[in-house]
Amino acid sequence: MSQLRPISLCNTTYKVISKIIVQRLRHLVPNIISPNQVAFVPGRQIQDNIVVAQEVLHKIKTMKGRSGYFAWKIDLAKAYDRLQWNFIWKVLGEVGIDGKMVDLIMNCISSVQYRIVLNGEVTTSFTLGSGIRQGDPIFPYLFVMCMEKLSHLINHKLNSTDWKAIKVSRGGPAISHLFFR
Repeated sequence: MSQLRPISLCNTTYKVISKIIVQRLRHLVPNIISPNQVAFVPGRQIQDNIVVAQEVLHKIKTMKGRSGYFAWKIDLAKAYDRLQWNFIWKVLGEVGIDGKMVDLIMNCISSVQYRIVLNGEVTTSFTLGSGIRQGDPIFPYLFVMCMEKLSHLINHKLNSTDWKAIKVSRGGPAISHLFFR
């Protein structure tokens, strides 16, 4: 049952508006997303972070007499379903998206109505207060922006010296976290 995804049907007007928003977001994303994130950012490729992750794990495995380093792999399965709309609204404002654009994006998110076919019967429509639709071209960009908030929290921990990044080589950059999606 966990492999099933709901089908999202959108009218043509929504699809046109969605593509216009994506074109605008696509130009903004490289300026507001940190280099740790590679997905959905023009000019960056997921393979880059895969290679970096392999190098970091190799460094951790081969370090002698040192302790205190750790690596997390967080599976964000069903993450789209769990994003709270008020959090998305807050993040859009924090990254500097124009107020009118934020309103348009939030309208795209919150105007969705759902119906379920249960035992051959269609239920009455209802709305949700969280989650974003799979398959909509806007939502990967929104998700990446929301992940940027996590990146800022990690950087705050690094700046307060609670955490320490790892260097794979002398003179190389300190690596604290990588995002693939």
